[in-house]
Amino acid sequence: MEEIIEGFGYPGQKNSAGGLCTLGRIYYGPGRYDYGRPKMPKGWIANFFYPCWEFAHILFVADRWIAWRVFRHILAITLCYIPFNIQMHWNKQMIEDYKKTHEW
Repeated sequence: MEEIIEGFGYPGQKNSAGGLCTLGRIYYGPGRYDYGRPKMPKGWIANFFYPCWEFAHILFVADRWIAWRVFRHILAITLCYIPFNIQMHWNKQMIEDYKKTHEW
């Protein structure tokens, strides 16, 4: 639950000086994924798919709150897009009605 709250954000949320992300980490324990070097796979196929696996692992296992922030952005963009899309369809219908009654 803490990751969901931290992921969605709130007024007065603690932040830090960062490059890509200015939010502080939730978990600083010894099991942190970014301490040291990650163990690389041994096989050719595993190495080929490693970037996809690494991205999914960080997003959904190591730093799950990042996934919540991505979800928040997708949700907010969708909610802001819906009124514009409705207006676009209204305008298309109005121009079709105009073409039927006026010489174009």
